[in-house]
Amino acid sequence: MKKLLFGAVILGVTMMYSCSGTSTKDKTTSDSTNVKKDESKETPKGKYQIKSGIISITSEAMGFKTDVVSYFDNYGAQETSVSTMDIMGMKTERLSINKDGFIWDIDMKTKTGTKMKIPEKDPKNIDFTGLTEGLMKEMNIKKEGTETLLGKTCDKFSMNYEKMKTKANYSVWKGIALKTEMDMMGMKVKMIATKLEENATIAADKFEVPAGVKIKDIK
Repeated sequence: MKKLLFGAVILGVTMMYSCSGTSTKDKTTSDSTNVKKDESKETPKGKYQIKSGIISITSEAMGFKTDVVSYFDNYGAQETSVSTMDIMGMKTERLSINKDGFIWDIDMKTKTGTKMKIPEKDPKNIDFTGLTEGLMKEMNIKKEGTETLLGKTCDKFSMNYEKMKTKANYSVWKGIALKTEMDMMGMKVKMIATKLEENATIAADKFEVPAGVKIKDIK
């Protein structure tokens, strides 16, 4: 029972943070102005408004604490999170890689993992940079003012997505959720960033499945 609970907590935390990558933009929304812009002067578009970064996060769920370090590049197109937990001598490490619309969830102790497509309109998977009025209405997302975290002025959002029985509060800076408080079907998780390194240089292999890991595709 202890092992099952331990695994459930860290898996839930890892998935909740690492799934924050796929776009939830409303595909039916178009630019009504039809104004052609000078693309050479535009900031490359992505879910984050800075090119790369390393974020240290402390997470708490069901009374257990997890340390998470998240790496991202190409404005969030590639993202990797490493989650570690130690409860009474039981240590675990999970690796999640998020890119190309898929997430790889890997248990680094057993060297096994899964690959699955990330669903759209998922509370764990909100592209705050690409929010549309339609999506905000459907997921009942509201802007709630601002909050300062790590010296950054964050936009605060609340969400009450009845379809997935999920309520959440987010504090977001340049598309990055520096704080998340979520109640998903009774499972409460609080995540807060303790350090943010902006525009960090990150090796390309950080976003690749480590050698020797067996991956099972989940359809």
